Amino acid sequence: MEKSLESLIRKWALANAVRYEGKANFGAVLGKLLAEKPDLKSELRTLTGEIKTVVETVNAMSLDDQRKELQATAPELLDVKHEKQEHVLKELPKAEQGKVVTRMAPSASGPLHIGHAFVIGMTAAYCRKYNGKLILRIEDTNPENIDPDAYRSQPEDARWLTSGGIGEVIVQSDRLHTYYDYAEKLVNMGKAYVCTCNPDLFREFMQRKKACPCRSLPLAEQQLRWDKMFSGYEPGEAVLRIKTMIDDPNPAMRDWPAMRINHHTHPRTGTKEKVWPLINFSVSIDA
Repeated sequence: MEKSLESLIRKWALANAVRYEGKANFGAVLGKLLAEKPDLKSELRTLTGEIKTVVETVNAMSLDDQRKELQATAPELLDVKHEKQEHVLKELPKAEQGKVVTRMAPSASGPLHIGHAFVIGMTAAYCRKYNGKLILRIEDTNPENIDPDAYRSQPEDARWLTSGGIGEVIVQSDRLHTYYDYAEKLVNMGKAYVCTCNPDLFREFMQRKKACPCRSLPLAEQQLRWDKMFSGYEPGEAVLRIKTMIDDPNPAMRDWPAMRINHHTHPRTGTKEKVWPLINFSVSIDA
């Protein structure tokens, strides 16, 4: 390696190490090097090993020695002051102290991931700001896609991420009969119906903004069909739908499905429960 290039790499490695308590970061050093010498981009393959070697050497030094060498070779980098930025949460419209309730609702399909961590961290910050309550609701109404360990790992990780800020843990499969009660009320009110149409045929009806034949069946027939969802129909033969506007501009909102039949074994309920809410319905009930 050319002496001048080695010195340049070492300069940025020392500067990064001093800034971060004695440990330089390869990516940061590479970024600074290319910013100063853009023409080196064509030599990245060679540079990678050279930078790693210098970074390892610098990181093996004490912080005091790093600072002394940087003072002797590039003192201007010691004088760079990095202003600490204060990040303030925006106010929530109409939020009141002690009355804010927020919710994080991961699927039980596996452990929390980085996306969950970001959302739950922000949500917990708002709860602290308003002295509110954070609910962890584990969505496990899709029996065929559940990791049993999620019931342990998700609350455990969520409490760690929020420094103990979880106010309540709710598991959706524990609330199945609440969903059933609401669904039955909607059937009895004439606001929901059990559809036995072929999915492709139903989709064609909706695209034409035309109600399917099941929609207008008498209430007694709807109640009978609702009962058969639990002990008669097989998976795929029937679905509970919410009556909406058939001509809604959004086709997905036209008589959307609320409940389906699924005989897959569930890790918490086994094969006892066979009718499961879909996310749009369960979320609206839990809101």
